[in-house]
Amino acid sequence: MSDCKYTKIEDNINDVLVGERQKLALDFVDFLRTNDMPIELNIFWHQGSKGHFWFANYKETEAVCFILIDGDPNIPNSWEIFTGENEKSAPECTTDDEKLKEMAWQHINFCGKDCGGSCKPGKSRIILGKNFDNVCGSAMNFPNPDGETLNYAKKLITLTINTIDKA
Repeated sequence: MSDCKYTKIEDNINDVLVGERQKLALDFVDFLRTNDMPIELNIFWHQGSKGHFWFANYKETEAVCFILIDGDPNIPNSWEIFTGENEKSAPECTTDDEKLKEMAWQHINFCGKDCGGSCKPGKSRIILGKNFDNVCGSAMNFPNPDGETLNYAKKLITLTINTIDKA
């Protein structure tokens, strides 16, 4: 089992993050919960990482996004959002919102040579209409998002929810 002292993401956020990052992370958690996405600590990922990996699922089985709290020992007070790894996640969605596309494309999560993930070395993916090579399973990554970036991440998650609902 895990040595994690957290059972709720809010406790993890309040313990680790401060200031604006704490406020934004709690706002994001509220957004997820308002949209019927339970958030659970992923024990497997937690044990292999330096921080705490939380999964947000929609309709019980669809991983919409992952949240990493304090995963970078070189950057205290850090958190990140990763998109889900399923075929209905935002990268596979479509939108006419050009600003949203640009923001998403700026946050492509490329698979690094030392990433250690099962997706290594990444794969070719079409993300919101544009082709990218060596993309990680979690196609987009939003490290320490500011308010504007967080709003775009929410829009991408809303696209994912709408795609799952249409299936």
